[in-house]
Amino acid sequence: MIKKGFLVLFLLTLFAGCKSEPYIERNAFQLDTSDRTLALLTETRWDKPIRKKLAWYGFPVKHYTLAKKGATENERKSAARRAGIRYGLRIIPGEVVDQCIANKSAIKFDTFRIELIDLRKDEVELIIEKGGWIETCPLASPAFNFTPLFQELIETFVKQWW
Repeated sequence: MIKKGFLVLFLLTLFAGCKSEPYIERNAFQLDTSDRTLALLTETRWDKPIRKKLAWYGFPVKHYTLAKKGATENERKSAARRAGIRYGLRIIPGEVVDQCIANKSAIKFDTFRIELIDLRKDEVELIIEKGGWIETCPLASPAFNFTPLFQELIETFVKQWW
């Protein structure tokens, strides 16, 4: 009987996985939520999936239309201000700590950080940071307890916006 109880407890722990909440630091007491257009201030390989997720939630993200490819963050900030955009988004990927053998596009980051910058005040208003897999890796995470990293970051961003 005791062995059976330990086995059940072990299996529940194994399949539950370790799900942690994203780190959130909010400096703004109230964001101006009337205009959800954001300017992407950095260029990373992960811009496109993040822009798609934000657009799905009703946040249009301006990127290449603001400044030429290869522009610095300050050049992008200036272009966004000229375009009348209030908030900028800085994407800061951490280190890649694992890549899935069974799914080559599944990469695990130690941390991935999104910063919301008020372009009028030039201050960071919101920081969201978390590590994890960007896609399902069948060998590393149970599929029934899995939320892709970008989806979790953007859902947290949307909740913090309101």
